Amino acid sequence: MKTALLKKLSVTLGLAAILVSVNTASAVPFVYDVNSQGTFQGITAGNNPFAGFYKFDVPATESGSASSTFATVISNSGLTATITWSGAQPTLNSIILKASNNYGTWDISNFNSNVYTSIVITNGTVLTGSGNVAEISHVEFSGSLTPKPPGATGVPDGGSTLLMLGLGLMGLAVAMRRRS
Repeated sequence: MKTALLKKLSVTLGLAAILVSVNTASAVPFVYDVNSQGTFQGITAGNNPFAGFYKFDVPATESGSASSTFATVISNSGLTATITWSGAQPTLNSIILKASNNYGTWDISNFNSNVYTSIVITNGTVLTGSGNVAEISHVEFSGSLTPKPPGATGVPDGGSTLLMLGLGLMGLAVAMRRRS
């Protein structure tokens, strides 16, 4: 009786683990959209002094103290920048976008790197002298980095936890069956 109940429980947990794993494998990354979530501060003409935290120059030059943390990809005919990071958690204050000879600045102090997996900004604001939307030539951040604590690892998702529990219970059921 105990063996049959244990076997049913382990099979149920194993199936639940598979369903949860399949569901979480297709999870959509959380994207911070600067255009809708940041606060536009204005446009400045001319040169903007680089603060030294992170700067991406098209086509692929990165500089600043956080340049090894970030990766930037320009797409959409030069109008969209997607920024990702690895390692330390960034705390960001503002993003500066250069297009043509103008800089647009957005306050992104509400950005939380524990929630978002990437940042996207599409230029529809910074224009050329003739009034056309300009291709992005620079992306800059002001902010700081918080290192991950030594030995910090991710928490396993619910699917793998249920799978391990189900396999353990199945092993117990087999061992009890052999004993009787």
